[in-house]
Amino acid sequence: MQNILIFLSLYRKDRRIIIINSVKKYFLYIFFCYLGVKFTNAQKNTPCFTDEYHALQIAKDPSLVKEIENFEKEIQNRIQKNKFYKIQSDFLKTRYVIPCVVHVIHNRDIAPQDTASIIQQIESQFDALFNDYRKVPGTNGIGAGVDMEIEFTLATKDPQGKPTKGINFIKNSALADLEPATEDIELKRTNVWPRNKYLNIWLVDKIGNDPQRPTLGYAQFPSFPPGTDGVVIRRDCFGTKGRIGGPGGSNDLGRTATHELGHWLNLFHPFQGGCGNTSCLNSGDQICDTPPTAEDNYGLGLERKNTCTNDTPDIPDNPRNYMDYLDDAGLNYFSQGQKARALATLESRNFMQRYNLWQESNLRETGVGKYKAPVANFFANNRFTCTGVPVTFIDYSTNQPTEYRWEFPGGTPTTSTEANPKVIYNTPGIYDVQLTVSNLSGQSHTITKKAFIQVIAETKSLPFTEGFGAITFPPAGWYIENPDSAAALKALTWTWRRLATRGGFGRSQGCATMPCFKYSDYNQIDGLRTPPLDLSKVDAAHLTFSIAYLPYNFSYASNKSILLGDTLSVLASTDCGATWQTLYKKGGLQLSKVGKPVNVEINLPENNDWRTDTVRLDKVIGNNRVVLKFEVKNNFGNNIFIDDIVVERTTPLSLTPPILVHPPVVAPNPTQNNTQVFYHLLQPQKCSYEVINIQGKIIFASSPTYCETGEHSVNIPLPSKGVYIVSINIGEQKFYSKVVCY
Repeated sequence: MQNILIFLSLYRKDRRIIIINSVKKYFLYIFFCYLGVKFTNAQKNTPCFTDEYHALQIAKDPSLVKEIENFEKEIQNRIQKNKFYKIQSDFLKTRYVIPCVVHVIHNRDIAPQDTASIIQQIESQFDALFNDYRKVPGTNGIGAGVDMEIEFTLATKDPQGKPTKGINFIKNSALADLEPATEDIELKRTNVWPRNKYLNIWLVDKIGNDPQRPTLGYAQFPSFPPGTDGVVIRRDCFGTKGRIGGPGGSNDLGRTATHELGHWLNLFHPFQGGCGNTSCLNSGDQICDTPPTAEDNYGLGLERKNTCTNDTPDIPDNPRNYMDYLDDAGLNYFSQGQKARALATLESRNFMQRYNLWQESNLRETGVGKYKAPVANFFANNRFTCTGVPVTFIDYSTNQPTEYRWEFPGGTPTTSTEANPKVIYNTPGIYDVQLTVSNLSGQSHTITKKAFIQVIAETKSLPFTEGFGAITFPPAGWYIENPDSAAALKALTWTWRRLATRGGFGRSQGCATMPCFKYSDYNQIDGLRTPPLDLSKVDAAHLTFSIAYLPYNFSYASNKSILLGDTLSVLASTDCGATWQTLYKKGGLQLSKVGKPVNVEINLPENNDWRTDTVRLDKVIGNNRVVLKFEVKNNFGNNIFIDDIVVERTTPLSLTPPILVHPPVVAPNPTQNNTQVFYHLLQPQKCSYEVINIQGKIIFASSPTYCETGEHSVNIPLPSKGVYIVSINIGEQKFYSKVVCY
């Protein structure tokens, strides 16, 4: 049974196997019937031939089954033993450099100008791989996933130690149009550099001969014969420049190579084996943080799906994973579990051929890593900041720089030699930043980013209000944080929405909107930041804002549905956005006034969809540059609307200082099963509370306790649906709040 589970992890449902010439059809038929794999002639593209390729290898050599099983056990043990889930540091560096050689198999003479164009195309692919695998901000590689800490790079020394671009042109008419089932061995054994020194990648004009199901590439898992290790890709699907695009023109961002190199790193398709079973570690793709998917996904992934219901908790499909089949523009992440599996594979000494690739001695011998000319790049933790607040710059240069030379015009310091320096700007303005990197290759590279940092000095005094009445958005002084704005599939983010057609709400005809209904990138985070606020001269203050939201009820089968609830948080920063603390967080039904989901997009909320929430600002009182941020974590749910932002000084009611900072706050309200009371004592007091039902009967009373000076939060359980009065008793005074439990 264990063998069957492992086989199921390697072969997916709904895939036709190409069986020709040298492979006995009967054996493959019996073999796949044993695995329970269903074949179909559905007219879909077959972007990846990896599953079929390994099926053919096992058919030729069934002894590979035991090797696969042993290797899988070792990888799972290594993942647990070495804790690859742990992030190594705040600023990740490339941990594994893989030297590569690209063999261009062509069937005609190539003119010099075409040679230069092909070289540029191939080099652009390695730029794309770096961005995808390192999750580089400001590039197509940014997404909701993780930094894999892996860098694939072209070798600069050939097997004889001579200089090379890592690109090898080979004229071979017979192999340029490759039939993988019969010509794979010939391709890989006659045109190869030592596999213990280089990852071999072969580019061909065509793979297979079925025009209805064009194949873009395939790779070999590490547990298969070392003599055929490597990756094969169609040349028109490799790179981001030149004659690219592949069948249909949608393979123009280099994600075919990102996908196939994922297989080379031992990652399976998310739809591997269909839905698998309830044990995510030994079925499907063997990874628990990639939702199981019944079948491959195509297009841009804009459709909500939940094709598997055996995962716990049951969550929708997420086709954005690089190991699925979307168009290049739709793919954007590796998960933490995939990273753990890939790194465990690279660390395995049972496959020394691959283990040797990233060792320091081999990097020196092949001329990569710190022995190859670097290319400078960087980002910053906070590009919109205030005077006097440190900004941290983060290095994203290729080829492991060993020396840095930063220049910060207008900053303090004005120069730095650190990898990730901190800089303070004391004068408002817009500033360029320049970085020069060098390494043991003896070469250097410089990049200058114009108008990269914006520094402001003005702060707003209280009361501060914003009703989003103007069409110009964001309002002056506000700032949108949209991390995936450079992504190929242009991301959605905060925008302005007119409310006049529904009679308006609040003080103006407009509001701020986060369009989660169309934002299919799960777990992306977008922020809307206020200007800096001066809270230095107030004893107490609070934020109030209006919120309208109805979560989306996604129906995916008969009598089955999932609540797709997005999350809104309010965060505060006392250092103008360098660090944040959460003051408010609600999502799903808790965020909705109505308290029930809908199955339609809410384009404009009705007046009775709105409510006003209050957020205490005790934690940031006394600071003169407080920035508040409305942050949405997207779950492909429904649109979120906010309006009528007010930050004002709190005036305590019916209580004179110095007992309380302000009256107790009861939240959430409405609630599902319990609520909390928050208060801040300025001197010790006796405290208790009571819960009273609508008939006036006390159904619960706490024992009085002695409460020390400081902040307090008390959980108050509510027995069932209904309306209750919560009485909060502090000292000799009582405070009452009506609470709705739904």
